[in-house]
Amino acid sequence: KVLLSVIQMLFSEMKGTLLKLQTHLALDNKQICTRLDALKSSSASVEKSEALFASFGEMFYAICDYVQAQKKSHNNIVKENIQTYLEQDFHNKQLSLASISERFHMSEKYFSRFFKEQFGINFRNYLENLRMRYVVDEMLTTDLPVKAILDAAGYSSSNTFSKAFKRKYGMSATDFRESEKRRNGMRNA
Repeated sequence: KVLLSVIQMLFSEMKGTLLKLQTHLALDNKQICTRLDALKSSSASVEKSEALFASFGEMFYAICDYVQAQKKSHNNIVKENIQTYLEQDFHNKQLSLASISERFHMSEKYFSRFFKEQFGINFRNYLENLRMRYVVDEMLTTDLPVKAILDAAGYSSSNTFSKAFKRKYGMSATDFRESEKRRNGMRNA
């Protein structure tokens, strides 16, 4: 009798926890809700206890999987929003880790960690790559002065740009442009 009353009490507590989770998480997954409804109408007995506990365990795992999928889905949406924002606003000289984390309502530390997890690269390097890609494209397709191009790319310091460009391409932007013009001239000849 004691064992049965303990099983019934534990069973009741687990049912209550699942009901709270269903309400709190606003579960709309039909498979989980159907299984949960079946468990709600079950009654505890010593003979059924092992099967009931296994069912509860499966339900808790299913709910955890559901929550994890929702989190991934949310993270993908946030990632896409960040990527779109950066592609549209990388030329803003005021763009920084502080400004973008504020825009997306995250602390700088959390944003930095989130960004690295989602993009596989830190924010500063990602922004530099966007700007650098723009600069190279403009240098190869226009005759604008390099200074005008890097201003349009969002660089606030030509020294910062020059160091970054040399680190990435092994030569100055001007030398790179001339080298590419010579190389393309030979191809077109």
